[in-house]
Amino acid sequence: MMVVIMTAVAGQDKEKLHEAGHRALEEGNIAEAINHGEKAVKLMPDHVPSYLLLAKALSFDGQLDEAIAVYQQANQADSTWAEVWAGLGRMYYWKSKPYTAKGYYEKAVSLYPENAGIQTEFAEVRNALQFNTQARYQYVREQEEHYQIDALNQRYSANKRLSDRFQVSLHFLLDHSTRAYTETDRPDTTRWYDNTHLNWSYVSESHVLSLYGGGSVSDNHITSYGLSWRFKTRLGDVGIENILNGGYSYFYYWNQVGRTAISDQLTLTYANTSLNLEYNSGTIDEKPVQQYRTDVPHIDENPFTSYRASLGRKIVRSPDITISVVHSYYDYTYYSTEYYTPNERLLTGVSMSFYHRFHMFYVYGMINGNMGSEKYYYLEEQENGSAVEVSESIDAGNWSVSLEAGYEEGPFSVAIGGSHFNNPYYQNMVAFVALSARF
Repeated sequence: MMVVIMTAVAGQDKEKLHEAGHRALEEGNIAEAINHGEKAVKLMPDHVPSYLLLAKALSFDGQLDEAIAVYQQANQADSTWAEVWAGLGRMYYWKSKPYTAKGYYEKAVSLYPENAGIQTEFAEVRNALQFNTQARYQYVREQEEHYQIDALNQRYSANKRLSDRFQVSLHFLLDHSTRAYTETDRPDTTRWYDNTHLNWSYVSESHVLSLYGGGSVSDNHITSYGLSWRFKTRLGDVGIENILNGGYSYFYYWNQVGRTAISDQLTLTYANTSLNLEYNSGTIDEKPVQQYRTDVPHIDENPFTSYRASLGRKIVRSPDITISVVHSYYDYTYYSTEYYTPNERLLTGVSMSFYHRFHMFYVYGMINGNMGSEKYYYLEEQENGSAVEVSESIDAGNWSVSLEAGYEEGPFSVAIGGSHFNNPYYQNMVAFVALSARF
């Protein structure tokens, strides 16, 4: 009789240990949940819910391989639990192995097809493996002091995950533009421009390494080539993402201008706060440039440097509202009439974005405002006939606003939107319709 009583008490203690682990997990105490889970598994080696608790706690702590090992132990104890097979699928999906994950979810669904949570997760995995296509039709108007550009462009793209480790995407642009001059006798210009761009990526749990290249038939020109590396991880509660890119881009086709550059973008996130740091450095292809605007132009490359820092915080949820403080710097060695070449431009401003979703509909918007100036250098003749370099500050403040609304239904989505940018010397307006579908 005493043995039966002691066994019952021990069983109750084991259940309490399991329940304590669940409470710790719900309260966000991951270390305590792992500790309780490990003890529960040791005391109840055939109790599958304890394995599920421990694996979940380990996954929340970023220990995905350790969680996989626990799920596999649970399968050895009892291979009929759909939640275990789904847990394995979830871990491999988080490790960026969607094809491997698909097999585990198929097993989970076969065991428990009525489980809505597993079906939802499985649908997300299937979506990641589908052929994704996008089409965007856009009207753009750009205005500067002496001319206006009106453009209609079409953008098409398709991407496909080929395996757990490889992904490919193809992008095509077709643009029809008219440049009309004002206050000048230069003739108006109309032109077509096309660009095809291919991106091949190697994908792992924390890294995406991409090789890309593109070209234009209309301009008979290579429009892009290079490498990019994205690294993403977490250190405790801090999310870290870094994108390093190096290559060539044909960035202003109207005047056939390209640049070779290296850029780095670091993003740190903690709770509702994010810090974004960007740096760019490179050289523009040989084009007419001037040291001072009164100089006779000469052909040369043009080095440039820029950086940007922003600190944002989400202040409201549902709708999501984020406010950011932004500071940026942009500088070219020479002045050129072929493309925008600011000298020592410093801007500081704020931005606010919002996002709200209501069933199948969503709306997104952003407003930005920046204050600052850039330098205008010139030579000033002195009384003794010599010339001295002097500078003046030019207002470079700007503001912009954008708005987008969309509808998503299964594999299809549609969005419409527009934006406007304004500074003292340049304005643009954009309106677009975007369609996407998965097959």
